[in-house]
Amino acid sequence: MKIKAVFFDMGGTIVHGIPMPEVEEASYKNITLFLNGLGYNVTVDEVKEVYEEAKKIVREKTPIQLEVKLNDIWAEFLRELKITPTEKLVEKCIELYYKPRVGVGKVVYYPDSKPALIELKKRGLKLGIISNVSRGITFFLKELKFEEYFDIIVFSWEVGWRKPFKKIFEEATKRLRVKPEESIMVGDSLKADVTGAKNFGMIAIWINRRSSEIDLEKIPVKPDYTVKSLLEVVEIVDRLNYSK
Repeated sequence: MKIKAVFFDMGGTIVHGIPMPEVEEASYKNITLFLNGLGYNVTVDEVKEVYEEAKKIVREKTPIQLEVKLNDIWAEFLRELKITPTEKLVEKCIELYYKPRVGVGKVVYYPDSKPALIELKKRGLKLGIISNVSRGITFFLKELKFEEYFDIIVFSWEVGWRKPFKKIFEEATKRLRVKPEESIMVGDSLKADVTGAKNFGMIAIWINRRSSEIDLEKIPVKPDYTVKSLLEVVEIVDRLNYSK
């Protein structure tokens, strides 16, 4: 059957984060100054520590198949500091946390991503993103300009379900009006991307950018293909669609 759509994971597959300690420190400083201004005596180190603990607590409380809600993390953060988490206060914390991170190139495309996406679009394929990610990604969408390459974007924070659970794959194929067997999923996670896609009936391509030495014979669900560059995905599509 001819391939009509290619779906991609986001982080570690088409884009990656750039470590910027000074930017990350600015996020915590923003929160600290804001809370200090409200009369709460907290330090930057305390904010950082409590935030990490809040993420851990909320993740443990959330069923594994569901995405953690950003608002829940910040509400837990405030509760840990003995502050009543009103909706307005939670949203302000989220805004201040992400403000230093936007527009500084903290999230960027891999060098092979755009050329591969352009080639796939030339072939008339529908392209989509299926990614496990929090609402924080919305702060970076403008600079990433996903709309130039992708027909649909399905984020776990939006639909509620995380990969490898099939509901997020169902939603993505439904939006593009394609069948699982007409679709390819490309991602860097053997569990979330490969297992999830294969169990749903899609062709699964594992991108191993880090040249991880994993014995694929020992894992329960194996990828159909393994690549190190997204340009190899174009070659695979050509073989599947145009080889006799």
